[in-house]
Amino acid sequence: MTGAWFDAGLDISNIGQKMSYSSTANTADFIPTNLRIGPSFTMDIDEYNRVSLGVDFNKLLVPTPPIYAPQDSLHPDKNNPERNGSNVSVVKGIIQSFYDAPYGF
Repeated sequence: MTGAWFDAGLDISNIGQKMSYSSTANTADFIPTNLRIGPSFTMDIDEYNRVSLGVDFNKLLVPTPPIYAPQDSLHPDKNNPERNGSNVSVVKGIIQSFYDAPYGF
């Protein structure tokens, strides 16, 4: 029996609240939430052999860490934690991770 088929998978892992990684830290950080998606194609060659080709894509779902610059009168909200991603909820951080990367990915 020979045949061919296509499969696809999706996984979102490590969704959860922020946590402190040290007892001396007074801030909480995002845990590494990941989105993984991937297709695969499998083809039977004969009764005993088959060939599979799969691709896996991974996206880290945490906002880009802020880069703090000196505040000046021209940019009064430059160090606003709500604006730069350090003080947002987990759900907002996941959404923000798709558009806040400095180089577009």
